[in-house]
Amino acid sequence: MENPMVWQAVSLSLKVALMALANVVVVGLVLARMMARRQFPGKTVLEAFLTLPLVLPPSVIGFLLLVLLGKHGPIGQLAEQLWHRPILFTTAAAVIAATVVAFPLFYQSVRAAFEGVDPRYEQAARILGAGEFKVFFTVTLPLAWPGVLAGLVMAFARALGEFGATLMVAGNIPGVSQTIPLAIYFTAEAGDYNTASFLVVVVSLVCLSIMVWLNCWTGTGCQNGRGRGGKRVFRASVYKKLPSFAVDIDVQVANEILVLLGPSGSGKTTFLQCIAGLVRQDGGKIELKDRVLFDSGRGINLSPRERRVGYVFQDYLLFPHMTIWKNVLYGCRGKKQACWDKAQKVLEMVGIAHLKDRFPGQISGGEKQRAALARALMAEPEILLLDEPLSALDPLTRYRLQKELIDLHEKMNIPFILVTHDVREAHLLGHRVITLEKGRITDIRPGRGMSVVKPVEKRPGCFQVSIKEVQEQRLGLTAQQVLIPFLDRGHFASLEITCHHVPPWLKNELAERKLSCQVDRIDEERMKILIIREQLLCGED
Repeated sequence: MENPMVWQAVSLSLKVALMALANVVVVGLVLARMMARRQFPGKTVLEAFLTLPLVLPPSVIGFLLLVLLGKHGPIGQLAEQLWHRPILFTTAAAVIAATVVAFPLFYQSVRAAFEGVDPRYEQAARILGAGEFKVFFTVTLPLAWPGVLAGLVMAFARALGEFGATLMVAGNIPGVSQTIPLAIYFTAEAGDYNTASFLVVVVSLVCLSIMVWLNCWTGTGCQNGRGRGGKRVFRASVYKKLPSFAVDIDVQVANEILVLLGPSGSGKTTFLQCIAGLVRQDGGKIELKDRVLFDSGRGINLSPRERRVGYVFQDYLLFPHMTIWKNVLYGCRGKKQACWDKAQKVLEMVGIAHLKDRFPGQISGGEKQRAALARALMAEPEILLLDEPLSALDPLTRYRLQKELIDLHEKMNIPFILVTHDVREAHLLGHRVITLEKGRITDIRPGRGMSVVKPVEKRPGCFQVSIKEVQEQRLGLTAQQVLIPFLDRGHFASLEITCHHVPPWLKNELAERKLSCQVDRIDEERMKILIIREQLLCGED
């Protein structure tokens, strides 16, 4: 394309979009930070004002800018006094119009990202002596960076495509305010379809490249997904009155496994039911990605089918009169063949495709758990809730399924919230573990990778065995004799077994006695302890 007007429009569009983006970043970061962390009178009104350009027609925005930037408007008069020149029908007017329409997209994304940053990280930085400026740039901004980057991309694309407001306040002056959208409109109006088509291709390729890159970053296109952390995906503030206490829980969850630990009757299942919409909570707010599932203040309460929440019940609740295939297909929406293909894929993913024609009463507990997972995944949930999914399983099946749950989470890359009574299981499955008592959070700590070591019990008849004496030995045990929790390879865990088959070096009077030990690793196929670091051998009490 040899027409200089074309390349002039392309160059000017990029210039205007980048200048508008700079304005948006400076103002947006400040306001998003303030709105995410502070409460003050009129906050709701200010929030509505900041996002108003999202819903106003471009002509309305353009007219309002004409009033403000005109020679009789407050901003126009100020510009005349300071620079002795008008703002209307200049490049500056085009930048202002692009800034106004692009700002809400950046602001909303960044505010959500800041809200997703755990304030305790900021508090820790302050305790270490960091000032507010350093806290923001070394802690808050890096943790919120995925959301900030997404906002930058969306704001730039919106500024690049701005048309209506720009035309009203900046006109269509080549080299001054004629951006690509304006050039497309007026060249097409003049009958120059070749030039208009070329500009359409240019702007389409730019926007397509931006969206492909953004999808790659957010994990919906080029890869299976980003890692954990970053932008908050799910937030639930739940208040529900129960007969003896009130459930009052506020959590934020990224693409991680969050485990709820606590005694029976502490509110764990009630919390999951409120998230799923099975129980109506008395107050609070639940947000999943960019959707509000429940908001007591605004009267929003989506039904369970609208929430896109997967739920695996403690007893699985597979329909006993349906085959596994029909159970899995039950929640599928769409064309019949598409649902069949999807069901086959999900069943293969959880490893029970060969059982699809059986009824729930004809399969084992572990297979029922996989079937319940498959049914929950068929609805393509944005979060998966698991209510004690492994509690009824034998230890070896439980061990295998713990590993499978972690593998499934890596594939799905969505938040998992899992309820359990088992302390070891909680710390070995969860990235974070929250302890509940009577409906309130009493403890939050990191999970996976922690050492969960049961203290060796001191009692009569027990004696220490030298580490040198056993370090290189192999203790031969069958799978039925080893009751072990899931163990992340390379990390310590506690383990208690009964030695029915004692190797030669421990024969004589030691048979049938209990052994507590701390292990380095486990041969998962042969289920053997490979290296014993310390142990206590005990006689019968």
